[in-house]
Amino acid sequence: MFWVYLILLFPVYYGLRYLWELIPVGNIRKRAVFISGCDTGFGRLLALKCTEKGIPVFAGCYTKQGEENLQSEAKGSPGRLVTFPLDITKDKSVEDAAEYVKKNLQSDEMLWAVVNNAGVFSCYGPDA
Repeated sequence: MFWVYLILLFPVYYGLRYLWELIPVGNIRKRAVFISGCDTGFGRLLALKCTEKGIPVFAGCYTKQGEENLQSEAKGSPGRLVTFPLDITKDKSVEDAAEYVKKNLQSDEMLWAVVNNAGVFSCYGPDA
C-alpha cells in the first residue's frame, strides 16, 4: 500500500510544482538584487541571468578585472547592472557596499534579495 501512495504522490507533487511556477512575479524591474562574488562562477552567471530578465542587479566583485568582464558581458541586457568592488572579509568594504546600494537604488526600486555568494572558506575546529 505504501508504494501505491508513493507512486501517486510524485505526479501530484510535480503537477502542483508546475502550476506554482506558472504564477508570474510582478514588477521585477523594480525589485533589485544584491549579489556578492560576481567575478566568476555562480555569482557571475546569476547576475547575467537576472539582467537578461530585466532585474536590476548590484554586483559586488573582488577584482577590477571581474567588474570589467561582467559589465562587458551584460551589455545590451534590459536589466540595470551596477558593479562595485567588494571584499567580504573586510567589514569596511561590506559597510561601504551597503551604503553604495542604498544611495544607488532608484526611487521606484526596492532591494528584494541578497545573495551572499562569495567563496570564503575558514576552517574552524581543532587542527588534525
